[in-house]
Amino acid sequence: MFSIHKLKNPYLRTMRIFFVIFFAIAGFIGSAQPVNLRDSFKGVFDENPKATAKWDTWGTFIGGRTFNTQALKVGAEFNEALVLGVGYNWLSNGVYKNVNVEGVNRLSEFELRYFGPYAELDFFKSGHWKGTLPIQLGFGKSFLKYNDAEGNRIKLNEGRVILYEPAMSFSYDIANLFEVGAGFGYRIMLQNNKSIDQPLTSPNFVLRLSLNPYGWAELFHLDEMGKKLIESN
Repeated sequence: MFSIHKLKNPYLRTMRIFFVIFFAIAGFIGSAQPVNLRDSFKGVFDENPKATAKWDTWGTFIGGRTFNTQALKVGAEFNEALVLGVGYNWLSNGVYKNVNVEGVNRLSEFELRYFGPYAELDFFKSGHWKGTLPIQLGFGKSFLKYNDAEGNRIKLNEGRVILYEPAMSFSYDIANLFEVGAGFGYRIMLQNNKSIDQPLTSPNFVLRLSLNPYGWAELFHLDEMGKKLIESN
């Protein structure tokens, strides 16, 4: 069993202060309008879905340190209230450990990668602000890796992981082109890699950027070009 250790992140305190201020502002905005989740589901599937794509970065606090996870997600948005899709997630910052391999100390890096479905329900809207309840289920693997004397990449203790990540986030729409936001959630390990002594169940903070392809199409008049091509055929 290997234990993973990482140097403290110098931005940890700054990020904590940022999120305290962010949620204080978001909470004040949210208090201006009552939340009714039942109303959020009304008419969700009455219109044709629209394609959506987004990038998320998750920061996880474990033992006073952070594990940063990147995510690329694509999906379908229903009636500007519900998004269903799939995403690929991977650990993006270096988490290292000196491991004894056949009597030789090897500097090994911890890796976490998972893929799975996600859903996001908008429960609050006010002007350019939006409150969202995102959840995702991940299936993947974790392992250690190092380079041997010949430069070959070697994997150690590879094992399966299954996790569940519920969260709450708030975002701000900019010119109907993209949304920037932040949120807070929790990572729950339904199954962890038992061959590596690394707990991963922990609170999460998230920064996100969501692109609106239809807004960009309108900006560059691509929608009009598409209509003309269809009419010409």
